[in-house]
Order: sequence, then structure tokens, then C-alpha cells
Amino acid sequence: MQQQDSSTRGPGRAVTSRRRRTRAAYALAATLATALLVAACGGNSASSDQSGSSDSGASNGHYSKVPNGPIIIGADLPLTGPLAPTGEVAGSGFGAFVQYVNDEGGIDGHQLKFVELDDGGDPTKAVANIQQFKEENAALLLNAGFGSVFPVAEPVAAKLKLPLFGSTEDDAYDVSKFPYSFTTLPTDAQSMTGLIDWTQRAGITRVGMLFDNTAFSSDLKKTWDAKSQDAGIKTVKTVTFDPTATDLTSQVGELKSANVQAVVMLASSGYDPAWTAFNQLNWTPVFIAPSTAYNFDQTFLGKLKGKAVGYCATAIQPGKQPTAGEQKVYQIYEKATKGLTVDMEYQVDFLDELEAFKAAVEKYDSVEPAAVTAGMESLKNVSFMSPNRTYTFSSTNHIGYTGPNQMCSLGGYGPDDYPLTADPANYRP
Repeated sequence: MQQQDSSTRGPGRAVTSRRRRTRAAYALAATLATALLVAACGGNSASSDQSGSSDSGASNGHYSKVPNGPIIIGADLPLTGPLAPTGEVAGSGFGAFVQYVNDEGGIDGHQLKFVELDDGGDPTKAVANIQQFKEENAALLLNAGFGSVFPVAEPVAAKLKLPLFGSTEDDAYDVSKFPYSFTTLPTDAQSMTGLIDWTQRAGITRVGMLFDNTAFSSDLKKTWDAKSQDAGIKTVKTVTFDPTATDLTSQVGELKSANVQAVVMLASSGYDPAWTAFNQLNWTPVFIAPSTAYNFDQTFLGKLKGKAVGYCATAIQPGKQPTAGEQKVYQIYEKATKGLTVDMEYQVDFLDELEAFKAAVEKYDSVEPAAVTAGMESLKNVSFMSPNRTYTFSSTNHIGYTGPNQMCSLGGYGPDDYPLTADPANYRP
């Protein structure tokens, strides 16, 4: 197993690690996950006795104390292959946050040991890694693969009773299927609700949509279609494009001809050519996007800068400074990525994951999966690194994020690279 004891690693692109998966990916992965689980567990399904003594005493409410030695925190990441740059930077950030918790005294008097394993973007490797984490007595997974890997890996972690923090896909937190999965991130449905609310408050009633018809974007569009009309927003025209397209001039031109007040782009890719097309057509409507837009080079915004907004999890108001906790998160992450410009949109959430885990472990003085789960479910209206971020969990809800839902100006950042909130009053048509 590859251990990381320092807060720095090799150089990589500063890419935000957003762990999005899709509902379609979960469906497609179900059969493969079952087959790989049987193989990983030596031919036996993971029943209640699979975890041995790790859940001993849980039925009567008494949990075994944290054993001597460090608490192992794992992460399954793509450290090779096409997603390696994202995996490298994510690993650096996770390792740095673990080190921060250690510097603050650890958890329940125990230091943490961060271990990362490479899946190379291969679900089969991810399943083997999760099995290895279980055998090495990992108490928590901070990541269980990116993209299509996660829907295969999550059911295996659930069967092996490995607590984990996961994706933004709402289906990942069906407690009946994934009782040990939690998130501090806003889910896709939450972010789309925020996007619709902002559009309504901006007084925008006629929009055009750029849509790449991927499974991820289709999930977002379902929320938009279900809720936008009730908010008084009419989608006048929807234009679909190929996710691999490099020229979107004709598609953007169609929306321009539709005389819309704003363009909503629900896509997993294509932002650079879309922004280029707006500039080529000399058209600057209000541009509205989910947080996916932060993954792309915002210098392509050109004349759209000042008219474009994206959903943002953590942000500061123009003219304001980050809180002390938010500044600390930036300092930790900036050091871990060797001073590269970083996207701070979700980094508070990732450190908050560790802080929530710490609170859960210390409540029952145990890292048994049932104890961690009970401890997480006891957290109500709590904040950790930022007073602007609150979380509430329960036995029926493992999606802790309670807000705020906000939009930020694309192409503009405040102190410590935090996005700046966008006042909808400034974007009225």
C-alpha cells in the first residue's frame, strides 16, 4: 500500500475533485459490482459475519474502543491513466487534510495514516483495492473511484461495511442500499434547485438550453424540467450537441435566434467551444451553468465574463474576506498543490468530511462501522471549517449538506481563490 506522510506530492494539474457519477452508471454497474464482490470476497457474499468482530456489540449499543495504533484513512484514486492528473491532486489534498487533523491532535488521541491505492480508472482494480483496505482495517474511505468506477465500487464497500464519503449523485445515498455512505457535498438535485432559484430571482423567464445528452446532464435536466416551469421559467429552445464537438457556433446561433434572455448549459463538457462561439457571434446573454463549468478554462469566457455564473458550494461575497477556517483550508491545499492556482469551490467540504468523521468516532470512542454510522447520524446543524457550511444527518438521510445554495461569477475570484457570489439583481435582463 502506498502511504503518504507529508502534505506534498508530485506536481499535477490543479483540478477540483468533484466526484460525480450518474444514475445510468449505477444501473449499468450493478451486475459487474455483484460479480466483482463475489470474487473479492473469495466466492462468498458479504453477509453480516463478513466483517468479523468489527461490529461486535453493536446490537446492544456498546462498541469496542478504537484499537491501539493509527486510524487508517483510505482513498481509491486514479493515479495512472487519463484521470491521473485529477487523482494526483486529489490525493495531495486528502493527504494534506489528514496531516492537518494529525497536527490538531488526531482523532480520539490517535494519529491518522493516509493510504492511497491506484485503480487506474479500472473498476476491477478499484474493487480489489477496497478489499485490501478492508483487510488492512481502514476505518474510512475518502474516495472510492472517479466517474464510472464509483457505482461499481460503492456496493462493494457497503457489503464490506466500509464507511465512505462519495459523490454528488443523489442515488448514491439510498440508505437501504448504502448504509455506510455519506456526503458533505451538495448533491446534483440540490445544486439544480439552487440554479433554478437564482434564475427566478434574477427575473429571467425565457431561457435557451445547451445540452450534451450525457447521462450526467440528463439527470440535471430532469430536475430542471420538473422544477423550472413552476418557478415561472420557460425553456424556449433546447439544442443538443455531441460532447466531443469542438465547434458549437451553429448550436449557439440557434439559441441566439430564439430571442432568449439567458442560456442554461447542462453539460459535462464543451464549455470552451461554447464560450468561443458566444464571442464569435458577439452575443452576451446571461450564461448559467452547474459547477461543472469550473473544470474548464475560464479565459475562454471573453465578453461573457461578468454575464456568466456557475453553481458554487463555498464562496465569499464581493468585498469580503474568507473566514479564518476558510483561509486555513486554502493554506493547506495551496501548499499541497505546490502553489498552483487551485479551485477552492469544494475544498472546505473535503476537510469537513474528516472533521465529521472525527466527531462521529469521538462520540462513541469507536471506529466500528456501526458506531461511525451512528455517530454521523447524530450530527445536527453542525459546522466545521466554515460557519457558512452546515450539515445535518439522520438515520434516513446521509446527505448532510443543508446550504447555502448559491451562484458565483465565472471568471472572477476573490481572496484565496474562492469564487465570488453573484447577486441575481445584477443580472436582470
